[in-house]
Amino acid sequence: MNFDKAYDRFLAGTASEEEIAYVKSELQKLKKLEELMAEDRAPRPSLEKAEAEQYKKAKKAYTLRTAVTVFAIVLLVFAIVAGAVCGGIYGTAYSSAKSSDKVDYAEARSIAYDFAYDYAINTLKMTEPVIVVTEIEKELKMESPLKMSSYVYFAEVKVGRAELEIKIDSPTGTPVLIDIDFD
Repeated sequence: MNFDKAYDRFLAGTASEEEIAYVKSELQKLKKLEELMAEDRAPRPSLEKAEAEQYKKAKKAYTLRTAVTVFAIVLLVFAIVAGAVCGGIYGTAYSSAKSSDKVDYAEARSIAYDFAYDYAINTLKMTEPVIVVTEIEKELKMESPLKMSSYVYFAEVKVGRAELEIKIDSPTGTPVLIDIDFD
């Protein structure tokens, strides 16, 4: 039976006995439902003071633990992303430098020695120079674009009282005097 039609007839006074019983039954169900809902909305007894303080402490500890966990996760994600980015950049630079590397340590030492000898003879006007290669370091020279990166050797060479700092380009073997110091 359709409640809306039966209810309209009930209000108009034209409903049959069966419709009247149906409408009253449905209205009774509605009244019970409203009572149940009113009970749900009734205020609940508040927590006792001790329980309330315990609840606040637990909530604060949970909030702090959650904040620390979130912070740690964010740091970890940041470190992973930064590592991936740096790895990509340096990986490309090292790979390009390695493929263009034409000079090894022994050749760099020889180039630095020969350059220092020529410098001592031609510029310092020494007749029999004593030359000692004291240090050679190989460094990555990152260029833009990264595929243009290469290695560079830095050599320190003693020539008498002079100390030369020489840069040697690995792809070409070209030496360049960077600095000269006298004792």
